[in-house]
Amino acid sequence: MSVSGSPKAITTEVKLLKEQGHHLVVVNRGGPLVKDVESSDIKHYTLKLPIMGYSNIGGIEKTSLKERLYIAKFNLIKGRFFSSVYQLNQIVKREKIDIIQAHQPGPSLVGYCVAKMNNIPFILRVQHILMNEFPPLFYKKVVEYSSKVSVITPEVKNHLVTIYGLEENKISVIPTAVKMSGRQMSRNHEELKEDKPLKILTVTTFGPTKYHSVLELIKAVDLLVQNGINCELTIVGDGPHREDIEKQIERSDAKTKKVIKMEGQQSSVERYFIKTDVVVGVGRVAMEALYFGKPLLCCSHFSYAGLFDEKNAKTISNYNFSGRNFNKDSLDYRLIYQDLEKIAHMSAENRNRLSEFNMDYFDEHYDATKIAQKTESLFQSSIKNVQLRESSI
Repeated sequence: MSVSGSPKAITTEVKLLKEQGHHLVVVNRGGPLVKDVESSDIKHYTLKLPIMGYSNIGGIEKTSLKERLYIAKFNLIKGRFFSSVYQLNQIVKREKIDIIQAHQPGPSLVGYCVAKMNNIPFILRVQHILMNEFPPLFYKKVVEYSSKVSVITPEVKNHLVTIYGLEENKISVIPTAVKMSGRQMSRNHEELKEDKPLKILTVTTFGPTKYHSVLELIKAVDLLVQNGINCELTIVGDGPHREDIEKQIERSDAKTKKVIKMEGQQSSVERYFIKTDVVVGVGRVAMEALYFGKPLLCCSHFSYAGLFDEKNAKTISNYNFSGRNFNKDSLDYRLIYQDLEKIAHMSAENRNRLSEFNMDYFDEHYDATKIAQKTESLFQSSIKNVQLRESSI
């Protein structure tokens, strides 16, 4: 459970369900967020769950021979798959589990096997548009057995219907759960003065795709500085491409280097959102910006959707604030610069109006309690359907 969007979403979801009085058990490969789960008195087990496929952005592709051999060697020959099935089955029996929800291909295959062994409902949760949303091997069996497939956006639902041929009534759209605090401390924007910098925030992981948007953001900030706009950029995150980010900063103007702060990976980010004037991000980070009522620029791995406002809110949010429905060439630092410049010169009245719209949009679409209730309802209906099926046999 790394400090990134999907694991944070899982952590938030199980904590909300725990608050509603349910017995939750989390099984994963471990990671920094395990402490957060355990601090909420939620039972946790660490297993060497199988890893299947590569997390590459793109459409569905046939599993290559090389990938099949990798899966066989890493998960079957080394016994990782069989040991995971055995151990999870023991956990399910010990904890008297009524339903399993699985994320990612490897755990989904294990979860499917154990759910079928115990004749209990099985939910697939899909949070990405990847070439391996389901296990590369046997995915049709896994999907067929599942009670429901839960997805975070209409985009993912359409993707699964179009690419995998799933029936629409098999899929439930339940957004990512976001629960934060400190909103009142971030309200009421003042007029930006020349001696007060425009504070810009991005929170991300420097992975093989996401770091590209950070490079473009740094170029945009460099242009702001060169054009005399007082600003500061705070970058929260870490990852394998940190060196690429640092090199881009080094290539910037000497004045720009002084206004960029690298804060590293942080388990808690509320204080950064409270203090900032504008957020540049995607997915969960975008939702967190809306919660705090911050002007939001939706900037993804390879595309840029621009300023989130009343005109484009639905179009952008349906694609997880990613801009995947925009031209791939739209990730351009000059476009980011234009929107940052617009915000820098925006009146306090207009910024407050935008802030109110963003908070209202969050409350209507992403309220954590409402989302937890949707998840609870999905689980209960799945359990009831299995019980009805058993009684009719």
